[in-house]
Amino acid sequence: MGFFSIAGFFHQYYLIMLAPPIAALAGAGFSEMWQAYRDRTGWTSWLLPAAVLVTTTFQWYIMHPYDGTIGGGWSKGVALAGLIVSAALIAWRSMGKSGKLVRIFAVGGVLVLLIGPAYWATTPIAYGISSMTPIVGPGSSDDRGGGGMPGGFAMGRGQGQGQGPGSSSGIDEALWTYLKQNNTGERYLVAATDYGTAAPYMIDKGEQVVILNGFNSSDQVYTTASLEALVARGEVKYFLLSSGGMGGGRGGGNSELTQWIQEHGTAVSSSEWQTNGTADDGNSGGFGGRATLYEVSLQQGG
Repeated sequence: MGFFSIAGFFHQYYLIMLAPPIAALAGAGFSEMWQAYRDRTGWTSWLLPAAVLVTTTFQWYIMHPYDGTIGGGWSKGVALAGLIVSAALIAWRSMGKSGKLVRIFAVGGVLVLLIGPAYWATTPIAYGISSMTPIVGPGSSDDRGGGGMPGGFAMGRGQGQGQGPGSSSGIDEALWTYLKQNNTGERYLVAATDYGTAAPYMIDKGEQVVILNGFNSSDQVYTTASLEALVARGEVKYFLLSSGGMGGGRGGGNSELTQWIQEHGTAVSSSEWQTNGTADDGNSGGFGGRATLYEVSLQQGG
């Protein structure tokens, strides 16, 4: 948490790594505080109602700015329920009472505190438009480009990254249809230069895609020899290269792969696979810039 508080840049979905330790601390903390509350062991017996009250206040603080988006009932309901549980636990502790009803209220307090996190956690699934960089939480459509969807949740990425014309999900339907129709048993639908291009097809369509050079086309994942072996085994035959190829990677490996693909492949006319494609030179506009689809076919051991 300290690192993310001072980090200059990171994707918000990296915060998922905080979930396991927070869950462990919450579970262990509740167990210890409940035992101290039940046994009335000095000042620590007051930690349970205090923790419920403080966390309720913090949860209300996080939720209430979104009242206009999700409705005021969420924040007000959590605040009211948390206050009732806290007050009951404080009163019973003052009177020294225990029993089944007290245990029910203690567990209820924990459940109340899970309302906000549970709602937040469902937003990527409920709104379903964040396949590339999923982040949680309701926000206005103006803030996140949600296009008027419930809660306004949208992708936390730059517009146009890996997107095809007329496609809000980053998928060019014409390209996908062409690749599916012309797949002759290859394991991978296509090989793309980077994650931004490949991810929508992998996540939204469930396809297997080769990512040649890592997240942003700067990692040397394949050599020409390993790529040739992959093609020779019949695992992939289509390659989608952006206008700049894959140059700029470490050790020049990216440009070497581009050269190998261009030398051994045949450019597919954009009119055959690109949405609204009109050119007949194999190049295409609109797919994250200009892109070329190559078909590479090698014989086993060739």
